[in-house]
Amino acid sequence: MRTNFFKPNRRISKKRALVEIFHLQKELQRKSKLLTTTKALYSSIFTQTNYVIFIRTLEGMILAVNQRAVDLFGYNTAEELVGLHVSRLLSPKSFESLMKEQQKWLRDRCIKQCYYEYEIFRKNGEKMITESAPSLIKKNEQIIGIMTTARDITEQRQRQENMQFYLAEITRAQEGERKYIARELHDTFLQELTTISLKIDMLIGNREFAPEKIFSQLEQLQSNINNTAKKARFFAQELRPGDLDQLGLTPILVNLTNKFHNEEKEINTRFETTGSSYRLPPEIELALFRIAQEALRNVRKHAMATEVLVKVEFAPDKVNLTIADNGRGFKVPEVAGGFASKGKLGLIGMQERARLLGGTFSIKSQPGKGTEITVGIKT
Repeated sequence: MRTNFFKPNRRISKKRALVEIFHLQKELQRKSKLLTTTKALYSSIFTQTNYVIFIRTLEGMILAVNQRAVDLFGYNTAEELVGLHVSRLLSPKSFESLMKEQQKWLRDRCIKQCYYEYEIFRKNGEKMITESAPSLIKKNEQIIGIMTTARDITEQRQRQENMQFYLAEITRAQEGERKYIARELHDTFLQELTTISLKIDMLIGNREFAPEKIFSQLEQLQSNINNTAKKARFFAQELRPGDLDQLGLTPILVNLTNKFHNEEKEINTRFETTGSSYRLPPEIELALFRIAQEALRNVRKHAMATEVLVKVEFAPDKVNLTIADNGRGFKVPEVAGGFASKGKLGLIGMQERARLLGGTFSIKSQPGKGTEITVGIKT
């Protein structure tokens, strides 16, 4: 029995049917060419990109990798990586972090954060750091796998760690120099000024041995020496607050706030504390004092504020220090390194002091809306 694929329609002529078939063939050819081009483009991107690309199942089995991935992980061929579980390539901590993040991706059916850092191990055991950008692979609205692009940032992180170490050493050295100068001021310079003042006082007591004019000059000289000694004590206190060791953080911050209020009378300065105050390790108390000191110095120099709040919050296992003002504020750089380019070296110093103690440092500021600096340190 012969089958008619095209049943004649009174409204469609045979010629028109042939024209439609011709156009259909052309369209199929165009789509076929487009598909071939797309596959070639995908293959080119997959094989020639400078980024590492690998595709895996949701369970973690690697399905495909490009040559950059082979090179990064230190294998000879892609076949060696295909079939491996990603846990073989990640450190235990990074693998645990990856699985926790994946649960969020599957729950939200999307990946909100762009980049993740993971610690990986090459075939020879060498440790590296990668910055990864994952994306979900879907089929019929079902998530069936994950494709990840990554790049090696080991050298970049090493440079950052070196810079942080350098800043840490500078901070330690600076504190050591401050302590040394403060001690020298107190033990040598102030002692000598006190001795000179006492000797002048003895001379003044013997008025019968010299004209009154000489004694008047001696009294003026003694007054100048006492004023110099007072300034030296002030500088020594600024360099290294001796009361900190005896009184603790809260009283010394109260003194710092009151001193700032007395010097900057147009700025309404307040101190607040919450929770039960307790003594902290000396290095933590010193770091928090320095941060508050630098923050108030910045308010004096740059903020043009009328109100400042210094607040300490004591929790059983953590202490938070906040310095907030209602000044002119500024645009916070997206990365911490941007502080240096904007000349805000004091902020870098504060951040480094917090980091050295394993603490957190955050800054909120907008032009015209003031600035809030918060430091949190576990105790």
